[in-house]
Amino acid sequence: SGEANFDSFEANPFQTKKQRREGEVHQLLDKLQPEMISLNPHFIGNVDRAPQEVIAEERKMLREEHMTDRQREKKAKRHARGRDKSGKRYKKKQANIVEEKKGVHRQHRDDSGESGKGEDQGNKSVLDRFKFRS
Repeated sequence: SGEANFDSFEANPFQTKKQRREGEVHQLLDKLQPEMISLNPHFIGNVDRAPQEVIAEERKMLREEHMTDRQREKKAKRHARGRDKSGKRYKKKQANIVEEKKGVHRQHRDDSGESGKGEDQGNKSVLDRFKFRS
């Protein structure tokens, strides 16, 4: 009663769930007759050479076919769950406005011919900042 010796007839008493599933599959495959297992030789080794956009579109179409009417009509909800979503949206909007202004300023700077920080980098020395300006 309570001996530490495990059952030696069992293959691996400490196997994980994944190992157990794999063992079951192997046992079931062993039960099948080898003549029943066949592969399509024209399918193996083929590569789908369609562009990624086409493949994504096909997957989307398949997903939509399998959706129920209720899933199609379902709208995305706004989940707050304690977060200040309205504040987050406002910050994002402000960041977009700032980015637009930056783009306008960059455009204006490029049009006027100013180069900004990279101006005269080739001619200046590191010690030029200590020179007396007249």
